[in-house]
Amino acid sequence: MSIIKGSEKIVNPLQESALKKKGLCDYVINIASGCLHGCTFCLAPETLILYSDLVWRKLENAKVGDELLGFDENATSHVYRFFRKTTIEAIQWSKKPAYRIVTEVGEVIATANHGWLNYRGKWLPTSELTSSSENRKDGSSTLKSVGPARYFSPSTDYKLGYIAGMTQGDGTFRFNPSDFYKGDYTPYWRVALCDIEPLERLVEYLLEFEISVDIRPYYQGNEKHRSAQKVETRSQSQCRKLFYLINKLLDTTEYHRGFVAGFFDAEGSFNGSLRLSQKTLPVLHQVQKYAESFGFTFKIEKYKSCCFNLRLIGGFTEVIRFFSIFSPAIIRKSDKIIGGALKGMKSAKVIDKIPLGIVDVVDIQTSTHTFFANGLATHNCYVPSTPAIRTKQKELQEKGISNPQMDWGKYLLVRENIPEQLEEKLSRKKKWRETPEGKGVVLLCSGTDPYQNYQTAKITRQTVEILSKNQKRVRILTRSPLWINDLDILNQPNITVGMSLPFLNDELSLKIEPQAPPPSKRYEALQKGHQAGCRLYVAMAPTPPTMTLDDFKINLEKIMKINPEVIFWEPINARGTNGKRMIAAGLEFASSIMTKKSWAENFIKQWEQVEKAAKSVGCLDKLHIWPDPELKGYVEEEKLNHWLYKPTIETWQKETVSQTRKKSTKTRNKKMAIVR
Repeated sequence: MSIIKGSEKIVNPLQESALKKKGLCDYVINIASGCLHGCTFCLAPETLILYSDLVWRKLENAKVGDELLGFDENATSHVYRFFRKTTIEAIQWSKKPAYRIVTEVGEVIATANHGWLNYRGKWLPTSELTSSSENRKDGSSTLKSVGPARYFSPSTDYKLGYIAGMTQGDGTFRFNPSDFYKGDYTPYWRVALCDIEPLERLVEYLLEFEISVDIRPYYQGNEKHRSAQKVETRSQSQCRKLFYLINKLLDTTEYHRGFVAGFFDAEGSFNGSLRLSQKTLPVLHQVQKYAESFGFTFKIEKYKSCCFNLRLIGGFTEVIRFFSIFSPAIIRKSDKIIGGALKGMKSAKVIDKIPLGIVDVVDIQTSTHTFFANGLATHNCYVPSTPAIRTKQKELQEKGISNPQMDWGKYLLVRENIPEQLEEKLSRKKKWRETPEGKGVVLLCSGTDPYQNYQTAKITRQTVEILSKNQKRVRILTRSPLWINDLDILNQPNITVGMSLPFLNDELSLKIEPQAPPPSKRYEALQKGHQAGCRLYVAMAPTPPTMTLDDFKINLEKIMKINPEVIFWEPINARGTNGKRMIAAGLEFASSIMTKKSWAENFIKQWEQVEKAAKSVGCLDKLHIWPDPELKGYVEEEKLNHWLYKPTIETWQKETVSQTRKKSTKTRNKKMAIVR
């Protein structure tokens, strides 16, 4: 889908929030539905993708519903991944920065976060691919491959070879240019098969050489045998043309391709092993010679009461290469590849990676999240899941977002009426929730970024002005530097601004959150806010499991330079579908924390590290842990309860509007009592 921007109405802009358990707030306002920070994993339109019939076709011509050859996203309980049919569920065109990846099997253009399956079975994004010139000894940039991709566009030589191969394989031809045909003694040419696709191809190819034939019934069939159709001609002039076409043996690559394809459609089979059969050896030797010129190895076999066989040597990858190079017409003969294991696959070293700037790219979503592109095993996009997505399916679909979950990152519906609705809500609201943990604070936002573009920034400014006028405490959480345009209203005692800054590495950020502003830009914004006198905090979350004690020290030392009032922390959560999405994006570290036990162990380890680092830097008092109740049983109950629902050390103006009203009411009651 294309990027969808629009608006949506909202009745109640001010929602009570459960985020008090993290010390964040008692209320939340979400300026919009959706987000434009979504990750995309795209390929160039001319990329060849492998369909389930094992034919390579251009990505730019793909349609929703097309069936591709995919494979298991993760290794199964049998250790291996297996080939699967996969359906295209969504397609989006856009312009993105991309790289040209040069490998041993060809080139492909992809965005930085597009995932590739390396020969060790790990997902690796484009940004992490290293070329052979960089002397990587671990081989991590050697990718799994099914061989070079080849676009099927039949040439004249291919068609001639196909007609000849089909005739040699299963054709009947009675014609001699020197014979005289008269009466019942007539020439004829016929090919009869149970499958319709090769016959349709024959009709099409023969017409190009001015030979017109039709498909007609040949054998009705019974319980044991399938029915068959035929293409046939008894025209002497057409048989004469056919005679010269079939005997016009060409020594070209395309003729050889077509000949092998035609012969396979006539006498080939694939049922675990790929074979071509014939009663006589000369034609099998011809097929073998042609096929071996493409690098295939065939072995001639002969069994009792059986024809001679040519058996393809190699695993499923050689079978896929056979079908993709020769492009036979019969679809069912490739079905047996489904369910086969991805073992013995060829490898393709990355030779070079060249930045191209911004180019046209296409992003597809498949049902298995996998497919093959330009010969390489690859992954499509992943998207996050939020409560808004799960609970607002119908409303979002009415806006043209057919799959809110899958299209995350591609739509933003701004709630333009929030300022108006909020003003009215506050004028009528008599009670204001104020828990010891949430402190009556209003958070902007929990489900989207309030400053992700200028439209949301404008509404955020209006909203903050209304909350400030009503003396409400405001907490802003963003990844965008746009908030520095509002420094004139944000440097107030009852407003605190925070930014998500789990790490300070721009390259790592490009892999985890590629569409978000890099950490360096976020830190610059915090520096400007500090200089303007804003109250600040930092969400050092979520941190990946690769971070060490030294990493935490370096981060905290830099963070303390902008003097935040509080530093929130929690590690990344890779349990359930979160972990699968991360691995899909090439974030292999997620595999180490996908179980509850491994996640808890990492949580505890990093918890100890971040506290030790904070003590070393001198900011332990500002560190605020965001624990998870799921840690029960892994962490001492007293320690867990200490942080659950713990207020932050932040200080606010002593009186909110509700407190002022309560105080004035008490004063008024006292005065009335005195008068009495």
